[in-house]
Amino acid sequence: MSPNKTNEEQKISVADFVKNAPAKLDLEVLASENGLQQKLIVSSRIQKLRLALAGFSHYIHAGRIQIVGQSEISYLAQLGSELRIKALNNLYLDKISCILITKNLKLPPKFKTIAEEKKLPVLRITQVSSKTINIVSNHLLKVLAPQTTLYSFLMGIYGLGVLILGDSGIGKSECALGLIARGHRLISDDTIISKRIGYCLEISCAIWDLMRQKYWLKSIR
Repeated sequence: MSPNKTNEEQKISVADFVKNAPAKLDLEVLASENGLQQKLIVSSRIQKLRLALAGFSHYIHAGRIQIVGQSEISYLAQLGSELRIKALNNLYLDKISCILITKNLKLPPKFKTIAEEKKLPVLRITQVSSKTINIVSNHLLKVLAPQTTLYSFLMGIYGLGVLILGDSGIGKSECALGLIARGHRLISDDTIISKRIGYCLEISCAIWDLMRQKYWLKSIR
């Protein structure tokens, strides 16, 4: 049975990221609130600016969050005003989804001004870079996971999620009823949402999604 709908490439706006990010990040918007809705995040992988500030900006990938930590802030702070502006303008700012400042660091001079001009959202959190990368990556991995909508039966059998798939009229309903009669649990008989997260499939009932009834299936590489 083929899926009804598949989204190969998910994307979210920076505004959605700010709204739905894990509460422990405690995100603060420092610059360009106007760009929150326009800028899109298309990858769960994030980067640190690092050598991009020294001119190697071709390593910046479009659609990713860029982390700015103590080393980047210190580097910008020791530059003169003109060199700092040049370093920031050479970053291909149009490719960057947003910049995330860690450790509650202060923005160097001209940083906010340039971000506002380019409509580049600048966010800030209190966590260190290493913890930030882990939290944000895990969050985006779920949000941006490839998703498929199936019309099938989802059963709970001995604590495992089991999908019953097949063409119309092949006997899916009879199979499900037989399992229910034996004490197993019907989760959904309509719309099923499947997300691939890493090497696992997260299967959830679209109708009962608010109840968070989710079962995990081991996927095949």
